[in-house]
Amino acid sequence: LHHALPICIDFAYRPNGVTKYLHAISLERDWNQSKLLCYTFWRIREKTKAQMTAIVADADPDSAAVASSRQILAGAGIAVQPLSHLDPYLEGVGRELRM
Repeated sequence: LHHALPICIDFAYRPNGVTKYLHAISLERDWNQSKLLCYTFWRIREKTKAQMTAIVADADPDSAAVASSRQILAGAGIAVQPLSHLDPYLEGVGRELRM
């Protein structure tokens, strides 16, 4: 989507003038993924109005790695959407795409 960004975002759509990005990451495996996504999102927001949602596997909320990743994402304004609640979330995306 954006050349010269450190990662390729999984999906983007643009309802009502705001580009919304969805990207799957692991909260447990490597918090560097969260940092890289935050940096990428910061670069995107330098150029356009945008929102980012991280799609994540359901994880142990007591895990230090999970807590660190969530804190990093929250600090960058990135929403976290667990897979267990993905269907209703995607129904909302579908409604936005049909507008």
